[in-house]
Amino acid sequence: MHKKAVVLLMCLFMLFASTLTFASPVNLPEGIKDKEGLVLSKEGLLENVNLSISFLFDNLSKRKLKQGGKVKAKVLGGKIALSLMDRLDIYTTLGQINDPEFRQTFDGSDVKFELEDKFIWSVGLAGTIYEWEDAGIQLFGDGNYRRASGMDYKAVVVDGTRYTKSELSGEVDAKWEEWQVAFGVSKKFKYFIPYVGVKYSDVKASAKATAGGIEYGDRDKSKRKVGPFLGVSIVPIKGVAIDLSGRFVDEQAFSVITRVKF
Repeated sequence: MHKKAVVLLMCLFMLFASTLTFASPVNLPEGIKDKEGLVLSKEGLLENVNLSISFLFDNLSKRKLKQGGKVKAKVLGGKIALSLMDRLDIYTTLGQINDPEFRQTFDGSDVKFELEDKFIWSVGLAGTIYEWEDAGIQLFGDGNYRRASGMDYKAVVVDGTRYTKSELSGEVDAKWEEWQVAFGVSKKFKYFIPYVGVKYSDVKASAKATAGGIEYGDRDKSKRKVGPFLGVSIVPIKGVAIDLSGRFVDEQAFSVITRVKF
């Protein structure tokens, strides 16, 4: 019954996510890493509930957009996850997007929007879909949505000419939205868990500003939406895990997540 409930909740979440206007790291479910936490004993009300806190670093080095543009950014944040039945995680990440850049070509001019650091948030659901306990193999899924809006500018660079924030006029606003759905397989060993899979993700980025009397900016979307991911979760002691993962083809990105489970 528990397995059917997890699969149903994940399907509902992914259907909901696909209707949003608008890829963050793929999250390996906490129950795959370990069942026990550092402090809280699993008795009474806590028998089927765990809380974990993580620190996240995500480096998106390049994502190509449909109209020829590119985006890149770094994200630092804290993740809070509530795990149910050692199979289903409900989580949120709160943090900051650092050094975001949005490049596009307008009427033959190469334009780079250098954006200021901004608060970014995400919500998601991850869960174990099926597990072969004897073989230590798990099928899992993850779906999440991430957004930063109201982003301001450091500068706009047009064909090498730099216009600082004070030299810009007109509408100076930018935003970043992304969502993804991922499915993967993992194999559990004593101190580490490699995992691999495929994800569908989409990004919407927009920027607009007037520099040198000319308005630049447009909305754009992901050029590619499907790509593989590869990672490993290192579990040196009970309740502690370090996840290293990379995402390829649709984007070039690397993330590190350090987690403590209570």
